[in-house]
Amino acid sequence: MAKASVDQILEYGEVRRGQLGIIIQDLTHDLAEAFDIDKQQRGVLIAQVQSESAAEKAGLLPGDIVVSVDSKAVETSAQLRNEIGRRRIDESLMLTVLRDGKSKVVKARVGKVVGRQAISDAIHPFLEGATLQLARQGGIEVVNIKQGSTIASSGLRQGDVILSANRRVVSSLADLEKAASLSDRRLVLRIRRGNAAFYLVLQ
Repeated sequence: MAKASVDQILEYGEVRRGQLGIIIQDLTHDLAEAFDIDKQQRGVLIAQVQSESAAEKAGLLPGDIVVSVDSKAVETSAQLRNEIGRRRIDESLMLTVLRDGKSKVVKARVGKVVGRQAISDAIHPFLEGATLQLARQGGIEVVNIKQGSTIASSGLRQGDVILSANRRVVSSLADLEKAASLSDRRLVLRIRRGNAAFYLVLQ
C-alpha cells in the first residue's frame, strides 16, 4: 500500500484513495456458525454495502463472505483493506465470495470516495473500530463503534461528531487523516455530542 501511495504521489501529486464502499468485519467462528458454514472457514464478512457505491454496482451484498481477491486468499479485514487500498481508482479486481454457502466470483471496479460514504478503520490506529462519514452539518460523524474494539472503551460514542483533531478543524475524511498523522502518541479530538462540545484524548 505504501508503494502504491508513493507511485500515485509521483504521478498525480497526491494520493487518490479508492474504495469499494463496504463495511467489513472478520469472520469469527460464531458468525460462521450463524451463517451455517464451516466454523473453520476463513474470510471477511461484508456487513454493509454503501448506496450507489462500486460494491453495489458490482452486485455485492451484505452477508457475502470475501475469501479471495484476484485468487489471493484474504482472512482478515486488514488484509482486504490493504488489497483494495493498493489498487488505483477504476482498476478492476475479482472477488471470490461465499453467498448462501455457494462460491461466486464478482468483478468489481475500485471507485472514488464520494459524498458521505462511510469508511471503517482507515484513518488512524487510535480510531480503529470506528466507522466514520461526513456529517451533514460539518465535521466527521461516528456512525458505528465495533464492539470489543479498543476504541469502544475510549469514551467515543456512536453519533458523536468530530469537529477537530490535534487542534485542527476537520471538514473531510482527508482532513481528519492528515490531522491525525501529526502525532503517533496521542489524538486530541474535539467532539460535538448533542448540544454540547468537549475534548477527548486518545492515546
